Amino acid sequence: PEVTRRTATLAPTGLAAAATPGSVSLNWNATSGATSYNVYRGTSSGSYSLLSSSVGTNSYTDTTVVNGTIYY
Repeated sequence: PEVTRRTATLAPTGLAAAATPGSVSLNWNATSGATSYNVYRGTSSGSYSLLSSSVGTNSYTDTTVVNGTIYY
């Protein structure tokens, strides 16, 4: 049988967010060895849901935000 081995990488650093009405742009420092990132979001601290998987760059724009809502 073929076995696929994945190596864990460190979490990205330097996360920055810029909000405009109806969207939030996220940027972070690329992590050495990472080929893609998963982006999670929640409306309460400690409770997150997958927003997007396999993001191939170190930036993401969320256009599904609701103005006036606090996200984590």
